[in-house]
Amino acid sequence: MVMRNRYEGSGSPQWWDDLPPRVRQRFTPPRPGPELPTRSSPPAPPAAAPEPVPERHQVLLDLTRFAALFVLASVIILFYLLIALSYVKA
Repeated sequence: MVMRNRYEGSGSPQWWDDLPPRVRQRFTPPRPGPELPTRSSPPAPPAAAPEPVPERHQVLLDLTRFAALFVLASVIILFYLLIALSYVKA
């Protein structure tokens, strides 16, 4: 069932009152209650040591390996296409 809007969308400040009661109850923030006593929290674990920064030559070696792998994959794909072209041409 749809409730009619009392003000027909006029942008009145009473839009909250136009909502069904269960919707208002659902979205109303809970009222702050008395503070409950809490147990003392356990101490926080020590922060993990940051990883050491890799040295420059190690980074260059990794990038060189990646580039070589990329070139090798490209050559294999071109070789495969060349073989496929020879079958189509024949």
